Amino acid sequence: MRVLVIQHNGKSELGAIAEVTTRRRVETVLNDADRGDATPDDDRGFDGLIVLGGAMNANEDHLFPHLPEAVRLIHRFHGAAKPIIGICLGGQLLARAFGKPVHRHGGHERGFHRLLKTAAAATDPLLGDTPDAIHLFQFHEDTFEVPDGATHLLTGELPNQAFRVGGTTWGFQCHFEITEDLWRLWHDVSRDYIAQVDPDFTERMAADIPLHMAGSRAFCHRVTDRWLDLVAQRRQAAA
Repeated sequence: MRVLVIQHNGKSELGAIAEVTTRRRVETVLNDADRGDATPDDDRGFDGLIVLGGAMNANEDHLFPHLPEAVRLIHRFHGAAKPIIGICLGGQLLARAFGKPVHRHGGHERGFHRLLKTAAAATDPLLGDTPDAIHLFQFHEDTFEVPDGATHLLTGELPNQAFRVGGTTWGFQCHFEITEDLWRLWHDVSRDYIAQVDPDFTERMAADIPLHMAGSRAFCHRVTDRWLDLVAQRRQAAA
C-alpha cells in the first residue's frame, strides 16, 4: 500500500500513526510544501491520503498557496473512494472541501480534552470499538462545521470534533497522532507563544501525559489500523 501524506511543515509529523504504518510496512510518501514539494496533480499511484495539521489557518490561501491544492486533492481522493484522514488543520480542510466554514471559536483548546462518541460512532468503521469517552490532545483556536450529509462522530467542549463523509473520508479536530517526542518538538518551537498565552500549559501537560498518553496512543493505533484495513480493501476492490 502507498499512502500520500500532506505535511504542511516539518514539525507536523505522523507521530504515533507512523508506528502503525511502519509495523504494517505501508509506504508513506511525505509531501511538505514548506520544503518546496509540489502538490501531486491527482490520486494516481496512491491508495489513501492523510492530511496532517499545521500552524496556519485553513483559509490563508494568500500566504500558503498549497492549501487550495490540498482541497483539490481531497476531492480527487474522495471521488475515487480512496480513504482519507484529516487531522486538525487537515480536518478543517476537509470541512472546507465539503462546503463548510472554518472559523475562530473564541478561545483555545490546548492539551488533553475529554471527547465523547456520538450514537452514530458506535457503528463507524474506525471508531466503533474505541472507548465511549477518551482524552485526546488538542492544539488549535479554529473549528469547523460538520459538512451537510456527513456523520457526526465525536463531540466535546466544542461540539464538532470528528465527522465522516460517505464511507471513506474522516475529519478529526484532535491530534490523536501525538507522542511524547512530538509534543516536545511542538513545545520547543512554541515555547514563547505558550508562555505568553497559557503560562500554566507546560505544567498541565507534565501532569496529563502520564494520565492520558497511553490511551491516546492506543486510540491512534486502533483507528489507524482500521483505516489501513479499509485502504487495503479499497485497493483490492479497485484491482
